[in-house]
Amino acid sequence: MPAFSSEEDKSALVAAIKAVEARTSAELVICVRRQSASYLHADLLAGIVAATATLACLLYLPVNFGLHTFLIDPVVIGLAVGLLSSRALTLRRWLTRGSVRSHNVSQAAHATFFAKGIRRTTEAIGILLYISRLEGRAEVIIDDGVARAVPASDWRAAVEVIQGLVRTGAETRVVCKAIVALADVLEPCLPRSEDDVNELSDEVHE
Repeated sequence: MPAFSSEEDKSALVAAIKAVEARTSAELVICVRRQSASYLHADLLAGIVAATATLACLLYLPVNFGLHTFLIDPVVIGLAVGLLSSRALTLRRWLTRGSVRSHNVSQAAHATFFAKGIRRTTEAIGILLYISRLEGRAEVIIDDGVARAVPASDWRAAVEVIQGLVRTGAETRVVCKAIVALADVLEPCLPRSEDDVNELSDEVHE
């Protein structure tokens, strides 16, 4: 089963959120999406290649095919492969340039940061960890309060660990350990106070 897709995975991510927020005043939100764009071009490309290959087989195989097969078979097989592509994350990933995937994830993460109200915390200490399964990418967006308080180099190093694990397809439990480790960077700068208020819900968004 793909990482981040089961109820057990979601429970592990929620536990990671609570572990981070138990030590720091920062508000962590995790969003896991199946994909960050439609990728219709990948489905069309897969269907066209399949239809062309089918036509080539009909033309050059040493078998006599009825004329109707030249009209029907390429279309049917092309449509079938295009539909298969729409359901296959790995195939869509292979058929899309890495730069396009990264751009789509970044754009969707920034939109989610505003759509989920993460920008509206009292002290601007919201953090979004956005994971997109098709692209195998993770994006972390932080609000101004976190950016001001946390040393950029330490934060970047911690985030790159998470991004590397997601990119290489690590198990959810391994990624969760890296998420919990964010508290090591956040706590010295944004410690949790006794009257801390949980402004954002501790759940995994989709």
